[in-house]
Amino acid sequence: MATRTANSKKATRRPRGSRRSSPSALLITLRRAIRGFYDNYRKEKWELCYNRIDPKLLAAGKVDFDCYRDSLTAFKQRYGDVSILLIRIGEVHKGKHDQRPFVYASVIWRDRLEDFHVFRERWIFENGRWYTRVVGLVMHSEQTAR
Repeated sequence: MATRTANSKKATRRPRGSRRSSPSALLITLRRAIRGFYDNYRKEKWELCYNRIDPKLLAAGKVDFDCYRDSLTAFKQRYGDVSILLIRIGEVHKGKHDQRPFVYASVIWRDRLEDFHVFRERWIFENGRWYTRVVGLVMHSEQTAR
């Protein structure tokens, strides 16, 4: 039977949120955040999508909820659900003016007509959570779309 001496250190757990996140762990959580965002889009949970927008953009009043909801609604009426085929995530960077970690992610997806599309999105990591810098989804003009 092992005994502890007065000098032995007891293993302790760090409080939640105090652990340093490894780059791979950050990317795993980002992939989940992206899939969660488009799952909320599919379910038309516009407020949950809105809550994934960069808090600095929201605090500055850059995004009006009603306009955001209307753009997502119009996009969904035109293209249907975003059926994700692949998510490609770049390296984690820090901005020159904004020191929060960010990455570019490419989301390759199909629409209801089985046409392929790519979203290139910037995601910001703040307070243990990923936020998108995309403030709406824009449709192609009638001339270029079916």
